[in-house]
Amino acid sequence: MKANFDLFILTVMRKEVEDTDISNIEETFADILKKNNNEIRRLKAKYTLAVSGYDLNKRELFEIEEFREWARKLLSENPECIFFFNPKIIRLLVAACLHAESIQPGVMHINPPLLREFLNSNLTEASQMMHDIGFSEEEFKKFEKNTYSQFGLT
Repeated sequence: MKANFDLFILTVMRKEVEDTDISNIEETFADILKKNNNEIRRLKAKYTLAVSGYDLNKRELFEIEEFREWARKLLSENPECIFFFNPKIIRLLVAACLHAESIQPGVMHINPPLLREFLNSNLTEASQMMHDIGFSEEEFKKFEKNTYSQFGLT
C-alpha cells in the first residue's frame, strides 16, 4: 500500500544557498520525473522548502542576495519545478528572482510587467511538462490562472 502524503519538505542548508548549489533539489525532481504520469500528477503543489541558517537574519529571505542567486539558478535551470511547489514557495522563489521589495511584514512589491514576463517564460516549461504527463489544455489554463492570481494578476 502506498502512502498518500499531502506535503513534502525539501530542506536547503545555508551552505547550499551560499554555494548556489541546487543539486539536491534537481536530484529530487529528476527522481520524480521517473515516476509514472499519475504519480507525477498527484505531486502538483505538494512540495515546500525549508531553508535553514537564516533564522537570525532580520530581512525577508527573498531580500537576501545569496538566496536570490540560488532561486534564480533553480528556476532558470528547472522552470518546470513551479508545478511541484506550493503557492507560498512559488511566491518566495519568484519574489527572490525579481528582487521584490518588502513594503511591510508579509507584504511585498514586485514590478508587474517584469512579473508577467517572468511567469510567462517559466510557465511555458511547466506547460510542456504538464502536457507530456497527460494534463489537458484546460487543466494547464487553470494552473496558469491560479499561478497568476496568487500575484494579483489575471
